[in-house]
Amino acid sequence: MSVAEFVAGVDRLLTRGHGLFPAGGCGEGGQVFAAGAGRGAVPAAPGGDSSLTGGATAAGGAYQQAQTGTDGLDEGSGQAITDGGAVGAQGRAASGLIRDRARAVGAATAGLGRSPAGAQLIMATMDQHLAAMQRQLDQTTAQNRLLALRLRELAAGYRGIGSAGMGGRPLSGPGGLTSGSGGLSGLSGLTGLGSSPGGWSRLVGSARRARGSRSAEAAPRGDVGTPLGGLTLDSTPHEVAAAIIHEARRRGYSPHQTIAILSAAMQESGLRPRAVSPNGLWRSIFQQDAGYPGRNNPNTAISGFFDRLAHHGGPSSPDIWKSIFWLQQRPGESSAEAAVAHGRRAYLSEIESQLPKATALYRSIAGMW
Repeated sequence: MSVAEFVAGVDRLLTRGHGLFPAGGCGEGGQVFAAGAGRGAVPAAPGGDSSLTGGATAAGGAYQQAQTGTDGLDEGSGQAITDGGAVGAQGRAASGLIRDRARAVGAATAGLGRSPAGAQLIMATMDQHLAAMQRQLDQTTAQNRLLALRLRELAAGYRGIGSAGMGGRPLSGPGGLTSGSGGLSGLSGLTGLGSSPGGWSRLVGSARRARGSRSAEAAPRGDVGTPLGGLTLDSTPHEVAAAIIHEARRRGYSPHQTIAILSAAMQESGLRPRAVSPNGLWRSIFQQDAGYPGRNNPNTAISGFFDRLAHHGGPSSPDIWKSIFWLQQRPGESSAEAAVAHGRRAYLSEIESQLPKATALYRSIAGMW
């Protein structure tokens, strides 16, 4: 299998994953019930002191109680359907972003596939996108299991009211909730993708057999680049890159992770220690704010970046690009996924656009790739 075929196969698989999420908007939960809101109060029983009047009053009270309970169930069911629609919409947006990122990276790195090391870089990057899609599918599946539990509890509530024989209301809510008209529609195939013929493992496995496993990713032997301590404000981009590569290697980052970090620095500052944002708030190689006390020294600017990246995924990050996004765009979020969901997503494409240049720069310094 060629690299181009591998990338095309990944795109097909990511498109399938994206297609599992409903394309329509959120359902309106209140529309699945036969009896909606807006009912008036139960009429009072006629005056008098007969046993019939007493029975009617008791029945009216029981019906009013049942109606109040059913109104609460209607509201809860409608909210569950709305929440299900929101889960589907969020999943579709996130899965579309994963697919689009993979396409952008594939287009930007097409020329790298001619060398074995370049092919390994492309495979490692695409593997991250496949893993990101699987995580999104797993997350949405878990969310829908919780929603399904809520709906079963609500259905039990409807059955309890109906079995009490109060009022004879047509309780169509439980049937409507499972008919596919609400926010959970279109997600029944989420669990089948990983085991289907040509699924994640089969596609990635065949590509790895043809090109070598990710564990065989080539890495430079010994020290590469230049240790921190010798940079000045007048250091060249090549000198800055050499220091970043050395520090990344020292801290345990793989070549493809190091190239991603280089890409971010190139996008942020062009690897220029004197770089300052137009508003003057962000400075140096990684455009750091005043919370980085050493940002005006290129050596401590780099070490400060790595110190904080270690707390945002570090070398064990399943997606180094998202970890960089997390640190640079939304460091206060609880996870990289949350940072991407709430942040300016275009930043991912911006830093990834530097991948070919960063790879060439890495090759010139590390003597490989």
